[in-house]
Amino acid sequence: MQWIRFQRSVLAAASSLFLLLTGCATAPTHHAVTAGTTSTPLPAPTKTVDPLPVPTVTVSIQKSLPPVKKPAIPLISQGDHGKYALWLNEALAELGYLPLSFLSAGSPSSNTVPANAPPTNTMNAVYGSRSANSSKISGGSTRISLDNLFARQLQSHELNPQSGTFVWKYDFPKSLTELWNPEVDTVITKGAVMSFERMHGLAVDGIAGPEVRAAMEKALQVDELDPRPYVYVDVTKSKPELLHLWENGKIIYTTLCNTGIAQSPTPNGTWPIYLRYRSQTMKGVNPWGTPYDDPGVPYVNYFYEGCAVHGFPRASYGFPQSLGCVELPISHAAYVWTILHYGTLVTVQA
Repeated sequence: MQWIRFQRSVLAAASSLFLLLTGCATAPTHHAVTAGTTSTPLPAPTKTVDPLPVPTVTVSIQKSLPPVKKPAIPLISQGDHGKYALWLNEALAELGYLPLSFLSAGSPSSNTVPANAPPTNTMNAVYGSRSANSSKISGGSTRISLDNLFARQLQSHELNPQSGTFVWKYDFPKSLTELWNPEVDTVITKGAVMSFERMHGLAVDGIAGPEVRAAMEKALQVDELDPRPYVYVDVTKSKPELLHLWENGKIIYTTLCNTGIAQSPTPNGTWPIYLRYRSQTMKGVNPWGTPYDDPGVPYVNYFYEGCAVHGFPRASYGFPQSLGCVELPISHAAYVWTILHYGTLVTVQA
């Protein structure tokens, strides 16, 4: 019996040694739990997983190009001449603020009107007549196309005048027509700019700067023309002194007036109206040294420094009595006031 137990022990030991040597031993799946002991599970086998390759993204960073700098447009004011002054005159004519129309090359009648044509009432023949209820001119497809071109030029800051001809719309006196030069910002141009500024709520100085150009761009885009007739004032000092009020080439009103006395004369020349008051107190010193204080002077239109067209009560009119202003009978001044506006040109001549 003991021999049998010995044999079994030897066989078990031999079997264990064989399994150990051949590497075929496996860990038990569980441990027997004996009373009073705690079983500790074997750690789960770890499986090594190769990580997925991270894709390589190549980002090409390009330097942003600087914005294209638009060419600078200078301020255009009275006395300037050349390319920009010519462009300004063409655009103002297109918008109806000049007493001239601009016929671009290839437009109707542009080949039949000489460059220095005398003043003639050709506006209706070329463009058609203005509607009583509209500021637009009929038959103006060529003109509207030119408006769009000028608007695009303002956007790009590249103002290029177009080939064409200026033609006087109406018959105005030589005192006005001799002031015109299409390539110069003349007093006619300045008056037109001032009129445009007033119509568009801008400061009235007669200088075509950024704000004026921005307003012109919008007006050109929508074909917004000046709805008013072209008005001009001519004051003559020959006795009896008279003020002539012109509208679209015709004298619509004439009244006696008083210009300045010898000690304080009204200067000769042409200027645009730059300031207006329905009523104003005028104070100053007479040439002989005594002060004056005139309250409630009515219908005041300043055109040159302290010189204005206004109403003033006098016993008579038609000869020099003022200190440089152009005085009118008050009832006449009231009517003239309704016709004049900012930018209206006033000529004073002997």
